[in-house]
Amino acid sequence: MGLFGPAKMTLFLDKTNFSPGETIKGVLNINLKKPKKARRLEVGFRGVRKEHYERYSSDGGSDVGVETIIVYQKIITLGNEGEYQKGDYPFEIKIPDDILEYTIGQRPMGRFGNAASAFNFSGGGKLVKWFIRSNLDIPMGLDVSKQRRVFIA
Repeated sequence: MGLFGPAKMTLFLDKTNFSPGETIKGVLNINLKKPKKARRLEVGFRGVRKEHYERYSSDGGSDVGVETIIVYQKIITLGNEGEYQKGDYPFEIKIPDDILEYTIGQRPMGRFGNAASAFNFSGGGKLVKWFIRSNLDIPMGLDVSKQRRVFIA
């Protein structure tokens, strides 16, 4: 159930825990109340991390915040421009064998490096979160999207 009624888009995955080199298999289900014209229908695999920053200006002021950095992204098109309302769209996305190297810096070596990899940490000690995200790109309107977290170790 969505915030204002039934879900419009659902991501079904065979599983949520993966190893580098595996293939993520799933089905994207769309169930809209009425047909919508869209530019394209996409599903993607993305790794993101949050980075805190503090910037100083020449006048002595500072700015503090959090920035989201995409460390890896692969998007595949499930459908081109057309009308969408209901349907199932199967997809497969292969996880690169070296996916853990896409995190910032080099992975630590040795026992600590293996433990850090198991918890999806990058070499800089920053947590990388992995997602499958779908998007129906609707021109001049709100896109319909769904995101699910997956784990890579």
